[in-house]
Amino acid sequence: MDQNNKNQDNKQKARSYSMVRSASIAGSLFIIDAFVFNQGVLASVICLGIVSIMLINNIRYRKDFKKRLIIMGIYAAAAILTIGAIRFNNGVARQNAEIIIQACEQYWNQKGGFPDRLEELVPDYLEKVPRAKYAFSNSRFIYRSGPDRHTLMYVAFPPFGRKIYSFENRKWGQID
Repeated sequence: MDQNNKNQDNKQKARSYSMVRSASIAGSLFIIDAFVFNQGVLASVICLGIVSIMLINNIRYRKDFKKRLIIMGIYAAAAILTIGAIRFNNGVARQNAEIIIQACEQYWNQKGGFPDRLEELVPDYLEKVPRAKYAFSNSRFIYRSGPDRHTLMYVAFPPFGRKIYSFENRKWGQID
């Protein structure tokens, strides 16, 4: 009887360890893909691949069905959270871009032209130049100023998928 309890305890510990390990891996994928690479591809492909493999294993082997189902849920949640975080960051970038655009318009109304650099908007029009996103890469706006062209750009989906605003045309476009 005592040996049977030890075996059950060992199985329970192994299941718990497996779920904690899966949650750690899925969490790491989420952070790396959502805030470092800022793409969503890595976490989505890996997580969906793992979910697919586990789904096939659930069909083939009935043993530990509940455990595999929970682990599949962990990875699926990581993929969904990654895409949600990227969408949130792109929404933040668009909002912050609109704040910069309004400040540039005020600058133009008062000075008769757009600034050469975004830092010229501080402190009269902006408290500080906002970051485009809460991410480690591609988190800043790119402002280009030329004689007849002024643009504001941010990267929505690296390495391509850049959103660009033309101050002269007063409209958004996309590069790539």
